[in-house]
Amino acid sequence: MIERNIESWAVHEACHQMFDEGLALMLTQVSEPLLFFLHGYVLRENLRTHMEFEENLVLPLYEETVSDPPPAGSVAEFFDDHEMIRRHGAHLLDIALQTEFKEIEPSLLRQTLGAFDDLLEHHHERERKYLYSALGRHLDAGRRAAVEDALSEVERFPLEEYRGQLEALVQSDDFRNLTIPYRDWCMMLRRGQLHDLDESFEAACQLSPLWSEKERSVLQKLLSRDARLVETFCAIQDEDPREVAREERKVDQTLRSTIQYGVRAFFREMVTVEDD
Repeated sequence: MIERNIESWAVHEACHQMFDEGLALMLTQVSEPLLFFLHGYVLRENLRTHMEFEENLVLPLYEETVSDPPPAGSVAEFFDDHEMIRRHGAHLLDIALQTEFKEIEPSLLRQTLGAFDDLLEHHHERERKYLYSALGRHLDAGRRAAVEDALSEVERFPLEEYRGQLEALVQSDDFRNLTIPYRDWCMMLRRGQLHDLDESFEAACQLSPLWSEKERSVLQKLLSRDARLVETFCAIQDEDPREVAREERKVDQTLRSTIQYGVRAFFREMVTVEDD
């Protein structure tokens, strides 16, 4: 458990230090977008559990104890920040995959990470100025200690601790196979030669015990769905160009979401095995 500091909310500051360390590590990986993507997923998981804790415990407590917060420190502002962090975090992972497979300049990924960093820093400053400073004034030592104890127990995944496993995953045949459909989809669009990607999806479906039997079954269903979407897209090229463009965006987003599901399933499996 992180040592409690009644004056500075040390547990909360330590959480944000972990986020900052994750961002700094990712900045060194802009030229390796798939590794950046995996580390970005872990950072997003850390942010997710942290924000859910605040939304379920800290913000209701703030609303209960602070009767008239300033507009910039309202509960709605904190929820809005969290929504932006979720949305921009998902966008960052999308840009990482597109950088790898659409031959986008890494500078865009670096700039997107910089904007995300700015958003997190702005949110952290808002929390320091309004949320945690107000709770520090209104809560007695016992209630504050209870909040810090609860926060210290929130599930989190330091990137340095999982760095080795993520670097091994990005080099594995399983992960590479999972990305083949999106890789070949992007190549097909660049060349303008539309065709089904049956072989790509067959390769992707060769899933090893890296995933549990249940997760392999789900991934195979997702990949089958994705193959049908690609086939449909190839068949509608003579229709309204706007509809074709919409379908292209839909397929692109869906293929990326399948990769993200596979990473989420692997990561949860890895954490469960370690817990056992």
